[in-house]
Amino acid sequence: MAEQVYTTGSKYIGETKLGRMTGFGEYIFSTGTVYKGHFKDGMFHGKGKLIFPNGGTFTADWVNGEAVTPQSGNGGVYTFKDGLKHDEIAWNYCQEKDRRFYTEICNGLKPAGRTQKRDDDSIDRTIPLGWFDTGDGMYNPENHVIHKYGTEEFLRHADLNEHEWIVSTCRKGVKPNDQLGPNEKKRVLEDKEDASRKGSIDAPVIELVKYINKQEDYYTTSSCSGRIIVFSENTQTGKEGTLWLLTSHETVSIDNVLSILKDRDIPISCYTYYKFEPFVLHVSCRTLEHAQAILRIAVSSGFKNSGISVSKKNKMILSVRSTQTLQSPVAFDGKLIVTEQYLCHLVKISNEKLEDNFQRIERFYKLVREVCIPTEPPPPIKPNCLNNSHSLLKVQEKKKERVDDDTSNHDYLESIDQLFH
Repeated sequence: MAEQVYTTGSKYIGETKLGRMTGFGEYIFSTGTVYKGHFKDGMFHGKGKLIFPNGGTFTADWVNGEAVTPQSGNGGVYTFKDGLKHDEIAWNYCQEKDRRFYTEICNGLKPAGRTQKRDDDSIDRTIPLGWFDTGDGMYNPENHVIHKYGTEEFLRHADLNEHEWIVSTCRKGVKPNDQLGPNEKKRVLEDKEDASRKGSIDAPVIELVKYINKQEDYYTTSSCSGRIIVFSENTQTGKEGTLWLLTSHETVSIDNVLSILKDRDIPISCYTYYKFEPFVLHVSCRTLEHAQAILRIAVSSGFKNSGISVSKKNKMILSVRSTQTLQSPVAFDGKLIVTEQYLCHLVKISNEKLEDNFQRIERFYKLVREVCIPTEPPPPIKPNCLNNSHSLLKVQEKKKERVDDDTSNHDYLESIDQLFH
């Protein structure tokens, strides 16, 4: 068993023959990549595996330094850190039909709450504006340098091919939603009290809406406390011909509903519907972290259908809502098509849903007041502090000295390592 150390910082530990790497051994590159396997005359030969610093591996059968394993188009099999195997021919991971990450495939989806943006979501990878997330670091497209997450530590220099792949494939750092300044918030709230069709805030949620709008990092855009409605809709014109017969944010009686259905003059070819709609609230949030804080509260309060979206103007919008809807056609051409007993059941069920809806709103309002909502999310990493990599590049690009007869094979190994960076 021999040990050889090279001026480049690489090291070989293993069997030799006539001073050359032959047999089983371990070659450790200066970049941290390790090859474990068989050698012949200073080259990879036989079964061997490259182990990369990011946890990925490349396994192949080697002949005179070339991977010849027929399983994939690149002569070997690359396995990601989490165990996912890459296949250049039949690669269908994270495609349109199945957008799950590999960890989600293996362990199941996480409950509603924080959005999983990548396969390994254990590290906070805030990407500066205009940079890219390469999976093992942050890429600055201006100087083609990849840095370690959150630091100025140099990882590697991307060549033209990797640059093109990164900018066309990887997640890009975008400008955080900073359109929630005091002027923007004041303009929206003064322009219209509520963006719903009614244009005003329902009495059951006035205190909740006022409390949220007092917070520095939030303001509401529209809301509905939940309602029972009766409306007629023309089968030909659709919503354009809708006639609103009843809108109530309180429980209703069967007598009230029957009188509306029988006394109103309904146009011909119109279906009349009885419908219950649950509480809905839209909140503009300063950042994703602020939106996630209220999302967790909403879900735990019973509003399981809540979610976060980004508007065309890059605004972070939180929608608080549930799935407690109820709708049924009850009349056509002004005549009942259901029995009064059936209508009684609809009224009873919708009143129960409305009461339960109000209880959920109370829980939500209570938690909003009790749970700490972040006002100071972690500041983004400043790109200008990450560009000091010139000295590292000079060291990396410094010409290596040739000191022994094994230099040509050693240079070959160094070039192999560069293929995977």
